[in-house]
Amino acid sequence: MIMTWQMASLLLLGGSTVLLFAGMPVAISFIAINLIGAFLFLGGDAGLHQVARNSVSAAVRCAAFVRTRRRAAARVPAAA
Repeated sequence: MIMTWQMASLLLLGGSTVLLFAGMPVAISFIAINLIGAFLFLGGDAGLHQVARNSVSAAVRCAAFVRTRRRAAARVPAAA
């Protein structure tokens, strides 16, 4: 099925609008629409696997960044 950019934007923006008007929290609404978009536009199951891999990679990088920032802050003497 070929989908034009107008239909894709209607699906993604309209879907998020419907979910928000239905009372779903913003973060959960965006995650749901991202999963639907990944499934439709990135090849079905392979798209969902890609979202999972990217999410884990981002979480690991964030944790490593926070850990190095905490270590650097612990080495700096407090100002008087």
